[in-house]
Amino acid sequence: MGVIKMNKFERMNDSVLANISGGNDGMGSVDPWKEVVANVAAGYLALRNYPATDESNEIFHISNGTPFKINIERRSGEFVFAYIDGKEGWVNGNFVAYC
Repeated sequence: MGVIKMNKFERMNDSVLANISGGNDGMGSVDPWKEVVANVAAGYLALRNYPATDESNEIFHISNGTPFKINIERRSGEFVFAYIDGKEGWVNGNFVAYC
């Protein structure tokens, strides 16, 4: 597999997410958790308790440029599962950039 080159703060799409390779644990498995940053023009990226855009399901606000992790194997439509500051939930993958 070749190296994936991305511009700084380039948005991830399904193709990029599907092609990211990760840390091998020495037993042949690939770590699905990847380090990313929030990439929003204004406001914040919402961490949600389920993969749907609804203000009532926001559990945490992630500021632009803030690093956090996503699990590239857990996606639902445009949402991807994320972890930040001890919290897990869903973020809109259109506003995530690879570090």
